[in-house]
Amino acid sequence: MKKESPVYLVLIALIIFSIYFVSAQNFMANNPNQNTISKTAQSGNFYNYTKQVSPTVSPTDSHLAKSSMRALSSDINTITILWPVSGYYYITDALQLKITTANPSSCTYTFNGETKNMIDNETDHSYSIYRLTDNMASDEPYTIDFSCNDGSQTTSASTYFKINTSELDKYFIRSNLGNWNYNNSERSGYINKDGFIEFYRAYYDKISDKNIIRNEVVFLIYDSKSSLEAGVKKNFLDYYNSSISVQSIGDKNFYVISDSDSKFIAWSSENYFVTNWVYAYQNTTPVDLQISNEILNPYLSKYPNDLRYGVCGDGKVNVLNLNGTKEDCDKNSQMISCGSNIGECKIGKKTRKCKSDCTWDNWGICNATAPKTETCDSKDNNCDGKTDESFPLLNQTCYAGVGACKQEGKYICSFSGSNVTCNAIAKTSQKENCNDGIDNDCDGKIDFNDTNDCTLLKINSLINGFNYSNKNILFDIYSDFNPNDITYSYMNNHGKTIIVKLCSKCNSYNKTKSFNDGFYNLTIMISNKSQIFSKKQISFLVDSTPPKIFETLPKKGFTNGNFNIEFKEDNPKILILNYDKQKKSLNMSKECILEKGIRSCSIYVNLSIFNGKEMQYYFNLTDITGKNVVSRPINLTVDTTLPKVKINWTIEQGKVNFIFNVTEVNFDKINYIDSSALKPKEMALCSRLKNGICEVSRRFNIGTHNLTIFTSDKSGNTLISKINFNF
Repeated sequence: MKKESPVYLVLIALIIFSIYFVSAQNFMANNPNQNTISKTAQSGNFYNYTKQVSPTVSPTDSHLAKSSMRALSSDINTITILWPVSGYYYITDALQLKITTANPSSCTYTFNGETKNMIDNETDHSYSIYRLTDNMASDEPYTIDFSCNDGSQTTSASTYFKINTSELDKYFIRSNLGNWNYNNSERSGYINKDGFIEFYRAYYDKISDKNIIRNEVVFLIYDSKSSLEAGVKKNFLDYYNSSISVQSIGDKNFYVISDSDSKFIAWSSENYFVTNWVYAYQNTTPVDLQISNEILNPYLSKYPNDLRYGVCGDGKVNVLNLNGTKEDCDKNSQMISCGSNIGECKIGKKTRKCKSDCTWDNWGICNATAPKTETCDSKDNNCDGKTDESFPLLNQTCYAGVGACKQEGKYICSFSGSNVTCNAIAKTSQKENCNDGIDNDCDGKIDFNDTNDCTLLKINSLINGFNYSNKNILFDIYSDFNPNDITYSYMNNHGKTIIVKLCSKCNSYNKTKSFNDGFYNLTIMISNKSQIFSKKQISFLVDSTPPKIFETLPKKGFTNGNFNIEFKEDNPKILILNYDKQKKSLNMSKECILEKGIRSCSIYVNLSIFNGKEMQYYFNLTDITGKNVVSRPINLTVDTTLPKVKINWTIEQGKVNFIFNVTEVNFDKINYIDSSALKPKEMALCSRLKNGICEVSRRFNIGTHNLTIFTSDKSGNTLISKINFNF
């Protein structure tokens, strides 16, 4: 069989040392229990698919009945499915099936309607399937059924999965190339360390009479070209050093490593490091291995080579060395003139030297008299042939101050020469007179436009948008305007505008007004009989009535995690269920119904960890103004376990005799719905048990009947069973 190439293995070990290798399909997770239902999708490694595994399920999972997946056998625990894991998708077009059995067995698998024998080794069984097609867009996954016989009984199990080949098509040519037969491809690893992201590979086989030769194309993917160059240099160039040869094939260059029974060729392309590895997969005689142009040329067309090579220190320039760095120089230096003789400047020189990696160092400091920042001094400081051009305001007209303080002058050079300054001197400001039309305090604002000094209308209280819990609300209003009326207006429930005068010929008002519960939108005004001088809109809510809780459920006995509350409150804000020192907030817009002023809310919490234990619960309700009410604490016993039932029935002279064997300490009832009836409705079967058994008979019409049977306990847990019979 194939001898692994030490060159290839060391390379991959160095580059993906930190990868969690996750099998040929590059996905591994804790194997989910094959007898459970996967309800929640995990990250990108999973797809969300629900599988019905029992003839009876909880009513909260009624949507599972739409699944087309077949139910698993009750003997499935004698088979362990190692690969593929149910509920995953795989980036590959081939899979190796792996199962184990408790006893030595012979096993078969059924896939796409065909049943084949597996390769058996005592309790280990395997087989490989190829040419899988992408079904990510399909509503149905692939399904594989296993059947094993240990000589005394036959055991079965199933698994389901999806295949993603769109990623493979981005990197590989998944078809035969010349004399090379395409085998399969896969994503083999992933990580995010030092820019290294993923690892893909594809296999091609060339078959002759005595030898089997394999050609393997591998993609190492980095997040950027700079990360790729650093990774290749560290893990490939520096590691193998003299063992690497750079060979030219046609007009392209490649890294090449060869040994007695393999040849390894690699090149870089953007952020990929591409390898083409040819080796004797199975051989009886020595093989002359060569890189095949039938494989190489198509991949060079898909991912062109950009490798060049040179040697720093050989005196050549403008080439790339092995790590891809451009050689701009080689052991030399340059000197050039710099500066100018314009204005205050004088010409000088500067030098740069070649660094050890054959790239230019930065230019040294120019010893010329350099330009300086232009200053306001009648000189050409920045050597551009102009004087004081950076100060266009020089000698222009300017002003100091505004309003009553404004004075004219000219821009002159500042003392430091870094700027210009206005030589005008503003007059001294005075106190603002709010009624003379002059900017007395020289701040650019006149009379009531000067809100810092003149207040036309100031409302200290009311508070816009506030929620008041008291009917009596303080009106604190002030104005600097000549004494006028202070009023407010609003529209009543009949659409009529109501005007209320707070005071006449006044500058302020500070008294309490009473309002009934409700929302108000007031217009506060400073006005006289003929003119409104200023007005502001103020909206607020009055809610003086505390919230009231009418009922919470369950009141006593048992709970499976479903809780209900009824309360009256026009403006509820927060509703919290408190249970066993834990809290859960309700979304009242989604979990509550309002009818005739009463809100009814339902919430479910997972109490499986409290199963069989006693716990206490209560609700905490807060309205929009902060008023709070707490319901009476209630102690309940938690029961989250579905009833267990075994159903036997016989048909006799137009009626069906049912025998229900029930395991449930909190039994409530057994009902059924006949979906084949003209008007299906829920009908009672049993309301009590005798020694865990209920025997009952019902008459049915001639024909086929499809019954859905509901077995419920007192906490609301319901097991659904289905039976079919025909008279």
